Amino acid sequence: MYGWVIVLLVFLCFYTILQGVTKLLQQRKHLEDDTLRKVVDTSIRYEKNYDAAIGHLGICEKCQKRLEEISKE
Repeated sequence: MYGWVIVLLVFLCFYTILQGVTKLLQQRKHLEDDTLRKVVDTSIRYEKNYDAAIGHLGICEKCQKRLEEISKE
């Protein structure tokens, strides 16, 4: 009788986990220099990839170092 509820709950859990994994994988890609320049001049705040870029910068030392180099140019 409640089998469909269990199936729905399992599906929702799977979907939520899949979304989280997808976000993590997207954050692993290094940011392009153009994106880093937009971070430096703050124009990235108006783009849809703002959250992903800032999130990536929070965990990626390579992009943090590149951002430092770009900001000194």
